[in-house]
Amino acid sequence: MDLFSLVKKIIKLIVFLFVGFWLLFQLFFLINIILYISKYGYNKNDLFRLLSPFVGFIIEICFLYFIIRVLYNLYHLKPNTNIKSALDIAKERKKVILVGLLIALVFIIGIWVLLDFVAIGPGLPPPKLMPDWYIPGADFNWDRNKNSCFSSFPNNISPYCNVGKFSDENFINVWYFDDESNFLTGEDVLYHYLKENGNLSQQEINISTEIQEVYKREMAKNTSWEPLVPHLLNITEYTSHETSGYFIVYEKPFLKTREDYFIVYYGTMDKQNFTEEKPLLKKLIVESYYMANEYGKVDGLKEPK
Repeated sequence: MDLFSLVKKIIKLIVFLFVGFWLLFQLFFLINIILYISKYGYNKNDLFRLLSPFVGFIIEICFLYFIIRVLYNLYHLKPNTNIKSALDIAKERKKVILVGLLIALVFIIGIWVLLDFVAIGPGLPPPKLMPDWYIPGADFNWDRNKNSCFSSFPNNISPYCNVGKFSDENFINVWYFDDESNFLTGEDVLYHYLKENGNLSQQEINISTEIQEVYKREMAKNTSWEPLVPHLLNITEYTSHETSGYFIVYEKPFLKTREDYFIVYYGTMDKQNFTEEKPLLKKLIVESYYMANEYGKVDGLKEPK
């Protein structure tokens, strides 16, 4: 067996082993995606990423078939004489190079699809569980009901809403929107209600003290919490006879290409001692703050035009 024939056999073995294991892994990954969707549903923002592994899998099957055909023809090539012409050898080597390039292309496409999906994919909960993202300590596996919001607010702001209580008086109320138009409509509804039932003021609050307190507490627990919260935040302060607190809007906190919007209310029902409750509400802001997208925005409520 000459050196070139040995190289062909080795390449064929590597191709079958590598592509075979890769396709099995892709198949396992797709099965997990199907199980996740069947259990939790899917976020329409992630539809492309949910479909990408399926499309990539089909593309890889097509490439695999083509590679096998090329390798089969290459392996069963029978020259007329024992001495191959330089032209025949050159053709065989071009085929081998082509196969190598196809293998590299399949590998790159597979890695891109996988990493692109894993970056978001099922790592984010479906819309009905999204409000828990800004509630510290919330478990995304909890079976929560829709519209489980603070009863004093309108129930037509968003279908995705939840509240987390941290004491008898203090709580976080979160509305989630997966579409900008729905977000703007919900924000207008909420703003009009707040304007009619209480007092609104746009403020810039300093939460540097609360950041240090939370950081020291987490370090004492030997956790890896990092104080990535800005010290100054633009918020909307709300006071009324039922509840008082801070409104913060998080726009596109995950990716620039995803339409994710959150309106978060850090409130208290202790109307008489709102000033005394402010440090605790600021701590809740620090603990729930999240913004991973440099193009995202954190601000207060906007007054309807």
